[in-house]
Amino acid sequence: MTYTDAEGNEFTIEAIYDLGVRIEGWCKLTKTNMFGKVVSKELPANEVVLAEWLVTPRGDRAPVQFSFPRMTATEREFLLTGMTDEEWDATFPEDEE
Repeated sequence: MTYTDAEGNEFTIEAIYDLGVRIEGWCKLTKTNMFGKVVSKELPANEVVLAEWLVTPRGDRAPVQFSFPRMTATEREFLLTGMTDEEWDATFPEDEE
């Protein structure tokens, strides 16, 4: 289903199926990230809860780590910015000593 978030950006959320059986508690989020690239990621969240959180204005919603405690830091970053692991590593490379 397609939604519009609190900032006016469209995103879609789909249920995930394996061999025709819906996997409860997981969904696929597709959105345009901060670089203008359309990206998707499977996340450990209920579709309805995730959609409601995204359409709620930032100041009115609970922090992402409290709303989605099963998500890793990487998954939460994707939820907020759409940034993939590869984009994160390229944008913020680790200093080698």
